[in-house]
Amino acid sequence: MAASQDFPDPHRARSVKTVVVTDSACGLTPTRGRVWGIVVVPLLVSIDGVEYSENDLDHQPFYERLADGAVVSTSQPSPGDFRKAYEKAGQAGADRVISIHVGGQLSGTVNSARLAAEAAGLSVEVVDTRTASMPAGLAVLAVAEALSKDPTADVEAVVAAEVAAQRNVFISLDPTRLAAGGRAPGFAGQIPVLSMTAAGIHPVDSASTVEEAVELMAAWLGSEAHELTVWVGDGGATRLGDELAVAVRRRKRSLSVRRYTVPPSVGANTGPTVGLVISPLSIPDLPSRPGPAMVTP
Repeated sequence: MAASQDFPDPHRARSVKTVVVTDSACGLTPTRGRVWGIVVVPLLVSIDGVEYSENDLDHQPFYERLADGAVVSTSQPSPGDFRKAYEKAGQAGADRVISIHVGGQLSGTVNSARLAAEAAGLSVEVVDTRTASMPAGLAVLAVAEALSKDPTADVEAVVAAEVAAQRNVFISLDPTRLAAGGRAPGFAGQIPVLSMTAAGIHPVDSASTVEEAVELMAAWLGSEAHELTVWVGDGGATRLGDELAVAVRRRKRSLSVRRYTVPPSVGANTGPTVGLVISPLSIPDLPSRPGPAMVTP
């Protein structure tokens, strides 16, 4: 017997409005976030003792000052910052917030979100991506896409599936910064080619020159299927990022190649960097650059 339309599914009786919240260390600028209706709560980046909201920080001048020897550090958003974001979502009519963040092993951001969620006046689900930069950003976009198709989607499962399906590789142009922070091993006289996973940052290869490292990263694509998307990112290394994008296209002309900028909150710990992320997520290209604000006071 066909189901009677006199008794609608109670889960579909009223549309539930969900807002996705993330943080700026996940690699999504406010511009990219707005395209998908995602709220980006900024980390704080300190440059020579002056603090800046990462959402207002122009990436290029930041990396220029980093290269000039500026003392930089980062701090996570406060629970109050997240509480304000959740309250605004509720005021805009949201019944539910999905708050997705940079890995807890890398930053205290997800803990701030959890504290804010406990005091929120609406349902807030906090998800730890266990990664950072564009790998985390792609997990956030995967959730936004999944919710647009199915408002009841299991967001924890969506994040886990996207991160598990990704591959990433990168180099730091200042590997001593990574090694000094205990985030990656040092290689005497070599440039470590690294990958970031939930277990941490670990080496997958090494190169004698930056040019060799770029070719190694492009070759790392292997025999990936043509429907995958390659995101080539750089922080303070635009020329090398462009060279890596060209090397990727040369090897796999059928692949879709996108560009992004490594957020300063990540670059503060990695130094200038270039790398790529391979993802099965296929989404329209998005604007990549932050707003016009400069890092000079």
